[in-house]
Amino acid sequence: MNYPTRHLHVLHTESIYSRGGEKYLFELLKRVKQTHVVHLYLHRISPHWHNQYRKNNISVSLLWTPPGLFWLLLPITLFINFLQLKKAIKKTDVLFATNFPMNFLSVLISARAICHCFEPLAIFYDPIRISSLSPFSRFCVAVAKLLYAPLDRWAYTKSAVLTALGPSVEPYIIETYGRKPDLYLPNGVDSRVFSYKAPRVSAANRSPFILGHSTDYTIFKGTEDFLSIIAHLKKNGHTVIARISESIPDKETKKKYVTYIRRHALEHIVKFIGTVSERRLPEFYRSLDFFVYTGSPECAGGSTASLSVLEAQSCGTPVIRSRGDDHEIIDGVTGYYIDPHNHKESGKILARALRLSKSDKNKMRAASRKYIYSRFDWDITGNILVHAIQQLEI
Repeated sequence: MNYPTRHLHVLHTESIYSRGGEKYLFELLKRVKQTHVVHLYLHRISPHWHNQYRKNNISVSLLWTPPGLFWLLLPITLFINFLQLKKAIKKTDVLFATNFPMNFLSVLISARAICHCFEPLAIFYDPIRISSLSPFSRFCVAVAKLLYAPLDRWAYTKSAVLTALGPSVEPYIIETYGRKPDLYLPNGVDSRVFSYKAPRVSAANRSPFILGHSTDYTIFKGTEDFLSIIAHLKKNGHTVIARISESIPDKETKKKYVTYIRRHALEHIVKFIGTVSERRLPEFYRSLDFFVYTGSPECAGGSTASLSVLEAQSCGTPVIRSRGDDHEIIDGVTGYYIDPHNHKESGKILARALRLSKSDKNKMRAASRKYIYSRFDWDITGNILVHAIQQLEI
């Protein structure tokens, strides 16, 4: 058996929760480790993710980070991390780094750095995200941006290869960094795990209609809009149940959502189900009539790409989603696009979905599965990255 002898060093800030970014990196590195020895460096990692990487023979090393005041002490952190990485990385090795400050470190260390931009760093460049912070937090962010945004822009400008998820985020990257991505590394789905199984109860006969939504309690997910759309449906006499999963807990923001739910008498309609494990996630998607993604169209990372949208369709569940990425669903075939801020119009589109015949619902389920199976594949994305790495190794 031939074992990989070439090395890839990967720099990522943290893998703590079950967000799309953590899952994306894990699935990508699982493919790369078939051709390279992969070393992952982070500031923080949860036991779950540490175990997942260990089982897949990917080494994990923790870089030094202060116990608090991260942005204030960032110069010290960067200096110590630089020394740590210089000891571990050879000049001939290729680096793959994600968002700041890891992109900056990678370019400092190697001329063979591939920097991946999920989207321009929201707390620096996204006015919608910044406006959602407290006044004190906005002041701190302004100071951090003044000091570190030039380093972030420099890193993406100087990296040997700049990669992005897809065309939908490209305009934001060009506007912020003045550089067009060299390659796309799109989201993918393991269609063997996220597989379609006929629901125990026919979706056409099931009552009430079940909608799913996932939140991290930030403005990116548009959960406030989702709740308003549900309230509009209730007001117009439509019977639904909404199940909301979470990738990151946030008790304070959840209290605000609960207050809204009580004020609009949605207690028997909206159910918070906590974090759904990866093992149970396909079952969650299959239990739904539609998955609803209401990411803010004004935020670069709010509606440009969603792994949940792809996973749901792979399980045969159509999706209703914000505009922002024009490739994740086929409007009217695998789901429907909406303007999540227009609650009345979005409610009408959802009501139309409720009235679909059994035959039309089954067609939409089959089309959703077929679309994802034929277009979104982690192996394809992994091969694109491996080829980019090999080009730098020449």
